[in-house]
Amino acid sequence: MAAQGLWVNVLCIAHECEPYGHLVVNGKPMSAAQIGRHTGLTERECVKLVAELEDAGVLSRTEQGAIFSRRMVRD
Repeated sequence: MAAQGLWVNVLCIAHECEPYGHLVVNGKPMSAAQIGRHTGLTERECVKLVAELEDAGVLSRTEQGAIFSRRMVRD
């Protein structure tokens, strides 16, 4: 449930990012610490939950390492 909650929050953040659906700040991938600050998690918690989402195939990454939602990009 924690990973699912993080993903919902990530989708909300990605909705405001440019390019749409990507977790980027000033064109650079958001770090786990930055994501954690936006979602109320520690960097350590965020790393663990992002790894869980990545292992489950929920999220994707750009060549630069930015997390993005395939669905948001597709839509």
